[in-house]
Amino acid sequence: ETDRVIRRQALALLAFAQSVFTYSPCRHPALRELPMGQTLHWIMEHYAENLSLDSLAEQFAMSPSHFSRKFQEAFHISPINYLIDYRINAAKDLLIYTDKSISQIAAEVGYANPYHFSSLFSRRTGLTPQQMRSHCRNPETQPDGEAAPIKDGED
Repeated sequence: ETDRVIRRQALALLAFAQSVFTYSPCRHPALRELPMGQTLHWIMEHYAENLSLDSLAEQFAMSPSHFSRKFQEAFHISPINYLIDYRINAAKDLLIYTDKSISQIAAEVGYANPYHFSSLFSRRTGLTPQQMRSHCRNPETQPDGEAAPIKDGED
């Protein structure tokens, strides 16, 4: 059961990574000239801040409904779901490669409430943050038989 959930989440993560790679302003500098390309770049730089649909729309001088519609048309995902996915993926890296607490990670990726973060993380990935950390660091679950490394200097 857990393996099936992890495989499903891995496929979803790969699909999301492909969409980020495809539409990333870093990948396509010309997208920076377009309002939605600027939006992705801005979200990547500010994802840990207290953001909402209203604040995103205001940042780009659009009404929330117009901003949401344009973002959805451009990237086939709502701006809030993109932001959540981006934050969850950043949290996954921190869980796997650091020993930071769940509360620290939640705050670093933009969630003041660690319980809300854990609940959202679980709904999106099928695993709690602690389960994700344990699974990804378990040598038996790694393809080469080694646990994921912990980056130096990140406590």
